[in-house]
Amino acid sequence: MAELPWLGGAEAPAAPRPAPRSSGSESGTRRLARLGVSSLAALALIGGFATPAPAIASEPRSANSAQQEASGADQGASDAGSEDPAEGSASPDSTEPATDAAEQQALAEKKKALEKRKALAKKKKALAKKKALAKKKAIAKKKALAKKKKALAKKKAIAKKKAIAKKKLAKKKARIKASKRKARKVVRAAKAQIGVYQDCTALVERSLRAAGIRPGDLGTQVGEYTKLGARKVWGNKYRAGDVLIWPGRHVAVYAGDGKAVHGGWAGRTVLNKAVTGDGRPIAVRFFKRS
Repeated sequence: MAELPWLGGAEAPAAPRPAPRSSGSESGTRRLARLGVSSLAALALIGGFATPAPAIASEPRSANSAQQEASGADQGASDAGSEDPAEGSASPDSTEPATDAAEQQALAEKKKALEKRKALAKKKKALAKKKALAKKKAIAKKKALAKKKKALAKKKAIAKKKAIAKKKLAKKKARIKASKRKARKVVRAAKAQIGVYQDCTALVERSLRAAGIRPGDLGTQVGEYTKLGARKVWGNKYRAGDVLIWPGRHVAVYAGDGKAVHGGWAGRTVLNKAVTGDGRPIAVRFFKRS
């Protein structure tokens, strides 16, 4: 038996190391292929010991063939190992879930931000609407208050006007009442002189003094009476207390009911008709009754 190169103290060639296991993606077919190659290499090496002498001549070739086969197996294993990491590494398909998750998260954040902006815009719109409504209410309230003030001022003005009118009316009534009272005094004073011997001017002077008028020495002219505040009465609308004047001739006091008190009538004071044969007299009135 020819001595093999690694026999007789020489180190036997190292057994081929099994290829590193790949990730879970390594297929069962490739694992079986590696096991088959390794088995064939081992059987080839063992066959060198069991082969008879005649076959030793061809052992170098067989050994070389075995080495080549082992090298081929190692190369196959290395190739398989080199292929496995690529297969075990993350493929585009394996990165797709992570990418999808990131996209979904970004989309969710974008959606959340959009919803937040919408909620903020809605809140701002509601606040603006609330402010506008409050402003509208304030304006309406202000207008209502101004209207109320205007109505109150108008009411006060009307009440004031009414009060003034009432006061004027009361004054007028009081004045009329006072005038009537004074006129009655003049008539009573004139009637009280009936039967007294005196002229007509004396009768009128005494009658006016009874009502608080100081006439002085009067005559029979209209101007003498208007200077004292009397005013002419137009027409035949005589009232009790009026002084009837026949210019330049005679004066008398109208007593009402178409009669007058005359002085100097045949030397005496008498109650007679207002209109005499001397014509219609001119009436003057000292006491305003309207």
